[in-house]
Amino acid sequence: MATSAVSPGADVDTLREPQRWYPRSTEIAAAATPEPWPRAVRPLSARITGAGRTMDLDEFLSLTHTTALVVIADGTLVHERYAPGITPDDRLLGNSATKSVLAQLVGHIEGLDLDAPAATHVPELTGSGYARVTVRQLLTMTSGVDWEEDHRDPASPASRLVACLREGSGELRDHVLRIPPGRPPGSAFAYCTADSLVLDWVRERATGLDFAAHLARLWQAFLDTCEYETKLVALVDNDDPELPAYQRLADRLRHEPMFRMESGPRLRLGPTLNAAGPKWAARSDAVGFFGDDHLPRTPGWDGRYLAELERLGTGIVYGNDLIQGAALPTQVAMTSDIIRATGAMVPPGLIHLWLDNAWLALGRALDAITYLPDVIVEHLHPIANKATWDAGYAECNTDAQSDADQAVFEQWREHDLPRWVQQIKEYER
Repeated sequence: MATSAVSPGADVDTLREPQRWYPRSTEIAAAATPEPWPRAVRPLSARITGAGRTMDLDEFLSLTHTTALVVIADGTLVHERYAPGITPDDRLLGNSATKSVLAQLVGHIEGLDLDAPAATHVPELTGSGYARVTVRQLLTMTSGVDWEEDHRDPASPASRLVACLREGSGELRDHVLRIPPGRPPGSAFAYCTADSLVLDWVRERATGLDFAAHLARLWQAFLDTCEYETKLVALVDNDDPELPAYQRLADRLRHEPMFRMESGPRLRLGPTLNAAGPKWAARSDAVGFFGDDHLPRTPGWDGRYLAELERLGTGIVYGNDLIQGAALPTQVAMTSDIIRATGAMVPPGLIHLWLDNAWLALGRALDAITYLPDVIVEHLHPIANKATWDAGYAECNTDAQSDADQAVFEQWREHDLPRWVQQIKEYER
């Protein structure tokens, strides 16, 4: 969806196939074997309330100058519509969805001091409104610079920034250097596109990579460290703000048989694993879990995991996440018979925390769990200052969530763990 101060027709044309306007765009090759969505198209009716009024879907799409609306339900395309001049074959500008991906990439930069001034990496910021702003304040959009994110007002800083790009009237980075200070840095949140532009400048200087190359490197880590036909299945909520970026990258990698992405309703972590785990256990010898903030570092980690699981026969294995180490399996792999026997990958009722405690307790009860200290699967978690505490981490790590999951875990350990052990030992492969 896009809105701006220019006419809707001109704006839509700018959003369609944006690489026409930006000669330095990075082209990503189409998938070698495209896989269109399964289709079961049907009408869509909705009422949207906002700005003190209620409108139907047609009015909402017209009012917001929406370029494309595609509805996917359970992996099937059920509705799609496009603005005049837009077709399903057009590529559209990703807009602010890329900000979430940018934050994830910054979180993966080893040794980056989030509390250092951005000017440490970009000396050009000295003398600008960003002179005293830290990397963390860029991530949290608390820079305090004098900025108003209003794309309907042609005189607003945001509209002038977009015009600079659209009209070729200057470099974006030259533009952000002219933004003056406002509030004290860190004093208040204010949505600010310029913060993300400066953050990407910091990221580029810290890594020496442009944005597309950095994103590709993140996914490439899995490809580079696997020795076996290990499939990476990315389970993504269909309301995840990063979903468009994940989809584009998954499209690029569709020719790689070891990559697969699935999206579905937001169930939270535990229920999502219990929905996907049995399906993949039915077609695999072993199933594992990595969070989106885990990164395999040891080449051949998958071969080490599989060899140990073969030695155990039935069991669980985990590596060194450089935070918890042997204390907790924050990433894990297990023989598929465990999931087949119990019908679950984690105790039902667990939402996000205490999953690793349950895997550890189960492995010990089976006397079949192995920690591999020299296999590094780094956990890039904010608890170790390897990522920023964004809204996702904040939601998952509340005292209330921990208490609720702990209660479920302790109930399962006392009453259901013995039954799980018996089911697993009696299961015939």
